[in-house]
Amino acid sequence: MVQTFCLFILLLHCVAEDWSYKILVGTYIDRRMYPEALAVLDSIPDTPQSNADFKAIYYAYIQLLTGGSGKNSDADFALHQVEQNQLDVRQTLAESMLAVLQGNSYVRSVKGNSTNWLNKNNKQKHFALFPNPANDLVTIQFYQPVAVKEYLYLYDMTGRLVKTIATNGIENVQINIGNLYNGVYYLRLGTSNQVEKLVIIH
Repeated sequence: MVQTFCLFILLLHCVAEDWSYKILVGTYIDRRMYPEALAVLDSIPDTPQSNADFKAIYYAYIQLLTGGSGKNSDADFALHQVEQNQLDVRQTLAESMLAVLQGNSYVRSVKGNSTNWLNKNNKQKHFALFPNPANDLVTIQFYQPVAVKEYLYLYDMTGRLVKTIATNGIENVQINIGNLYNGVYYLRLGTSNQVEKLVIIH
């Protein structure tokens, strides 16, 4: 597991693209490696504007997570301002960050003009996914029996549903992800509300 993580990190550093740096930032934060996340943030260029926006919101997020700067109220205020502004391109990111800070899982899905949020504490794990990061196939292993008509939902970072997978009541389900773009995705089991992050790298 440690070797896989190290290879994943090395690969992302070697790719040296803005998208790979962004995945690195999220990965380091997930592992509570905040100095490393800050170092990668510093290496992302400020242009285009989407990079500058990404950097600003993640600097505020890390500041809230670490609590060491004495400016947590400023960072919290900044995240809440972005989260409440429907026109800000960073709104979804700010929503997800605030959910994590409150100990919640977060998936945002959009149907038509309405937006639905899943933002609930997940105390019981119903499934695990591996390998993660994945390339062509990912396996979902269920810890307990699931209903025949149960579904898994795979969302991209924007909350767009990209795959719906029938579980068919079996213990393990394999998902072909070879046709999906590199990036971070979220997998949700319909009735349990459990959400797991999946990183795809081809």
